[in-house]
Amino acid sequence: MSKRTKIFFDTEFTGLHQKTTLISIGLISECGKTFYAELTDYDKSQINDWLQENVIKHLYLTEDNIKKSTGNNRLMMGETSTIRMGLGNWLSQFESVEMWSDCLSYDWVLFNQIFNHAFNIPENVYYIPFDICTLFHVKGIDPDVNREEFSNMKEVSQKHNSMSDARVIKACYEKLNNLLVVPDFDDYLVDISNGDIYSFKRGFGKLTPSESKGYLTVSLFNNEGAFNTNVHRIVMAAFLNTWEWEKPEVNHKDHNRKNNNIINLELATRVEQMDDVTRKNISEARKGIFTLSEEHKVKLLESNQGELNNKSKVKESDIIEILLDFKTQNNLYKSGFVKSWASKLNISESQVYRIIKGTAWKHVG
Repeated sequence: MSKRTKIFFDTEFTGLHQKTTLISIGLISECGKTFYAELTDYDKSQINDWLQENVIKHLYLTEDNIKKSTGNNRLMMGETSTIRMGLGNWLSQFESVEMWSDCLSYDWVLFNQIFNHAFNIPENVYYIPFDICTLFHVKGIDPDVNREEFSNMKEVSQKHNSMSDARVIKACYEKLNNLLVVPDFDDYLVDISNGDIYSFKRGFGKLTPSESKGYLTVSLFNNEGAFNTNVHRIVMAAFLNTWEWEKPEVNHKDHNRKNNNIINLELATRVEQMDDVTRKNISEARKGIFTLSEEHKVKLLESNQGELNNKSKVKESDIIEILLDFKTQNNLYKSGFVKSWASKLNISESQVYRIIKGTAWKHVG
């Protein structure tokens, strides 16, 4: 059976009662294709002041934006029969779909009513619907949590517009599926897409990490006490569901110590991690952007070392290249290694020896 495409949808309607009628419906697929329709045949006699202010006020379709809509991102306005045909055509682009809403009590019923009967929904629509309320509950999060705040969409969403709410539902689903329990710390969840960590210790809230040597760190607590560690290590532990790894280090592929998305992390040995840092430094040196940290500069000035020594003929980037070249050659006498570097940098052969042996420029490598 082929994988079903997830469609997230929301509806706005004329009240929480049996005779309610559909005002609008918004759908967005997991790949971002959208359908939004405003119905013209809803029962206007059921519109009260709250609905007028919070729902009707946020309807936005005009003839102009409808004309500009595309097949993948469809806008429609009309009676239910017209919307039925347009929605069916939009859904037909997917081989098989499953429908996801917030709370299914009304949304799924109204979706079925568009097609007059549950047996009349398009054949490619899976007959069992799903909802994020259940997902919240399974994750141990209060299903009544504010959706816009949880999904970090408070500033860009328009509550009680079905298209905007469908986007929020999709964002909540994606975040919920990225939230994993931290092994040995059942009161904590970590979002493996960005490293955000949430605690149930006092309600449900996001931890504020501190920073150490460029890494984000947090303190977790269990029955054994406090545990302070780097966020990227927590992400990896949650992803693998264990703190026991085949390699002891967690490396940031892009060298950004704050980018804790699981796809940017990889297990590494200490040697592999140091090699990766060396490659980065040499790459930056060759691009002319290799720089020393202010802390490093102070240390060099205090010790009169490196390129900050006015008598130095070489730069730290030169030393890094020598060390990398030596690691490749692994033989001081192969291919005239010492002589070629001494000539290239206009320094003595003995100085090249001292660099390799670590008696000169020993702060590098």
